[in-house]
Amino acid sequence: MVRFNRVSLVVALTLAFALIVVGAILAQPKASAAPIDSIDDQWIGVIVTRPVGVEGTWVVSTMSFQAVSTTLLLQPNGSLNVGACALVMYHVSNGVNVALSFTSVEPIKCQTGDDHDHVGEFKVYSYLDFGKRSAG
Repeated sequence: MVRFNRVSLVVALTLAFALIVVGAILAQPKASAAPIDSIDDQWIGVIVTRPVGVEGTWVVSTMSFQAVSTTLLLQPNGSLNVGACALVMYHVSNGVNVALSFTSVEPIKCQTGDDHDHVGEFKVYSYLDFGKRSAG
């Protein structure tokens, strides 16, 4: 028969208790920061209105977005002022379009009508020169 001295017994009981506590902690469900109804990904358009600073309501073309303290402003193609062309990365939370980031993009990406199915398309105009025709 194996005999345990008091120190070995205390160490074994302490380790068993620690394993039970760690297992209970790891079994707890993780809490999410905010419920996300859907991840809609992106929207591109002209900035119609924006708040002073970052946080608040932004209107880009026909959609509104709520910017929060973690919303990023990326400006590789100029400032994100009213009238600028912007790409918005966002998700919908509790029915609100929450902006993850606003990125300035080339103005040509916003040179369409209100039809956002064709963002990035543009019209090309040219002159036709028929010149003089030779009789032949």
